[in-house]
Parts: sequence; structure tokens; C-alpha cells
Amino acid sequence: MRANLQLALGMAFFIGAMIKGAGGPSSLFDPYVGYADKDRAYRVKLSAYAAGKAAYKAAVMNAYDAALAEFRDRYDRDAIAIQEIREIAAEADERATEVRDSTAEWIEMGGISIRRYREENRSVRTSDAPAYFDHYPTFEEVAVGLRDAAAVAEAAARAVAAHEANGRLLAAIEMRVVALRERQIAAFDTEIARIESEAEKRVDEAALAEPVNPVDLAAPAGAAPLA
Repeated sequence: MRANLQLALGMAFFIGAMIKGAGGPSSLFDPYVGYADKDRAYRVKLSAYAAGKAAYKAAVMNAYDAALAEFRDRYDRDAIAIQEIREIAAEADERATEVRDSTAEWIEMGGISIRRYREENRSVRTSDAPAYFDHYPTFEEVAVGLRDAAAVAEAAARAVAAHEANGRLLAAIEMRVVALRERQIAAFDTEIARIESEAEKRVDEAALAEPVNPVDLAAPAGAAPLA
């Protein structure tokens, strides 16, 4: 009976010592006076620090994405304009073809009327017919100065080629911007890691330069530290 009581008391003291020595935010006892408040403040600042790093990275991502979005928006607007240019060129070609066909029909009908007139004139005239009676206007002669849609088609082709070139350029820009974005974030992470490592080194050096009295660390919560 006595042995069992001693064993139970020993276990109780052992568990209490373990709990007391562990400390931390989830322990029942602080490892030293004021530890909980300092640990809580540290964790708040650590959380704010992590949020600040994440906010900076998000800002970098948003800045690069906004630049890319502006390029894409401009390219998309140009794509709509290019489609309109294609439609205008096709319509111009259709109208020019109609004009040329109408001109050819007019020349043919006019040639028939002129021929009839000249034949009738030859039959009744007493003098020789002038030399131009043997010449009838051709389409090429009448169509001098008549514009076709070739200029419009060439302009449309140049616009389409420029838009396609811009598309290739945009793809190259997107790849470069993404690479620059990732490089900047990587440089930020590297610099932050260097700063944190240097800070930890300085904290360790300061701790070694000013050793803490182990008796003070073992003081129970609420008790004044020993001198």
C-alpha cells in the first residue's frame, strides 16, 4: 500500500514537472514570468509579418497581371478592328466587281448602238466615212481611271499582317513578363531569407552576450524573479 502511494506521488510530481518545464502557449504554466504575454505579442507580430510578405507578393503579381491585361485588351480590340477591315475589303471588292461588270455591259450595249448608227450612216452618206467609224471603244479605254479594290485589299492585308505580328510579339512579351515576375518574387524571397538569417544570428549573438540566470527561467508564474 505504501509502495503504491509513493509510486502515485512520484508520477504526479513527474507529470507536473514535465508540464511546468514544457511552457509555451498551450502549457498550463509559463516557463518564466510574463512568457505568455510576450509569446502572444510575438505571434501577433509574426502573423502580421507573414501577411505583409504575402501582400507584397500579391501586389507584384497584380502589377504584372495588370500590365499583361492591358496588352491583351489592346490586342483584342485590334482583333475586332481587323475583322471589320476584312469585311470592308470584301465589300469593296464586291462593289468594284459590280461596277466593272456594269461598265462592261454598258460598253457592249453602247457598241451595238454605235455600230447600227454607223452602218445606217454609211448606207445613206454620199462621202467616205471618217476613219474613226472603224474604231469602237474598248473596256480598257472607257475604264481608264476606274479604280478597283486592289488598294483596299492591299491595305487590309497589311493591317492583318501587322496584327498577326503583334500577336507573336504579345506572346513573347507575356513570356518575358511572367519570367520577370517570377524573378522579382524569387529575389524578394532570397532577400527576406537573408535578412531573417541575419536577424536570427544577431539575436543569438545578443543572447550569448547576455546570459540569463537559469533560476529566473524556472520561477513560477506570478513569482518575482530572484536577484
